[in-house]
Parts: sequence; structure tokens; C-alpha cells
Amino acid sequence: TYRNWEYDEIQMEHFEDSPVHFSEWRQVLGDEYVILFRTHYYIAKILVENPDSDFVFDVSSYHSINNLIAVSDLLVSDYSSLFFDYSITEKPMLCFAYDLQKYSENVGLYMNLDEVFSNGIVTDEETLLNRIKKLDYKMERNHSRKIKKRFIESHGNATEKVVEYLLNFKK
Repeated sequence: TYRNWEYDEIQMEHFEDSPVHFSEWRQVLGDEYVILFRTHYYIAKILVENPDSDFVFDVSSYHSINNLIAVSDLLVSDYSSLFFDYSITEKPMLCFAYDLQKYSENVGLYMNLDEVFSNGIVTDEETLLNRIKKLDYKMERNHSRKIKKRFIESHGNATEKVVEYLLNFKK
């Protein structure tokens, strides 16, 4: 999620403090994981300047978020509405709100994240990495189902519904 207050106003290229340190991620997660990293285009080059080519892949400019959702096993995001789309898959999601207070003050939030994420939000990188490493896939899927049930009213059979609508459409 874009944070305009974190950039050097003249150069538009410097974070105040990077929220992710992929070398640490690699140490904790090892060879069991591959990171598909997608972020706002302004900050992609800043955070992934020298990615470990077999661990972090910068997919920020990849054209289809739906393809990335399909091939991923877990979503880690901050305040993005991607949570709603991803919940349809019922795959685990972790909310990494490392700057929750500052973001709330500068941008604001539409909802209380603690209420949305019954599995809790994560505010520091070490806790996030431990949660990923010790992920209870079944339990985290249940949390995703709760989000889906709360926010996604209709899902599934979209093509059938559209075809039925078109066949019954009266001119």
C-alpha cells in the first residue's frame, strides 16, 4: 500500500525505514518458501533492488493479480483490499500492519482490523516470520473463510449466472 509520507519529497525514492528485510526472511523461512512480492510500483524497486533470485521474485509489474492469487499458498498484506478477493480462495491470509498507528493517523481505516482478522494482526517482522514458519494451515483457512463469509455475499458459478441472465434478458 502506498504511503506518501515515507518518501523523500525531492527524490521520491527513500523509505524512512523498510518494513521487510528479505535476508532475514530467507534465514527464517529457508528453502521451504518462495516470495512473490507485489507492491506499489513506486516502492517495488526500493525494496527489491537485489533480490535473491531463487527466493524473492518482484511481481509488482505482473499484469494479472488473479494469476498470482491462484499460484500462491498464503497472502501477507497490509491494508490492501486484496484481502477480500483472496478470501474467496479460502487460503491463509496474514495482516502485516507494521505501521498501524501511523497509517491510521495519515490515511485512516474503514474498519477495525482486529475485528476483521480474528487470527490477529501482526505488527512486527519477527512475529510475522514466526507465524509463517509455524502456520497452522487448517486454522488459518478457517479465519479466511470467516472473512469471506462476512464480506463476500455471492461467489461461485459466475459464468452460469451470467449466461442465465443473458438468456433470460428481455429486449
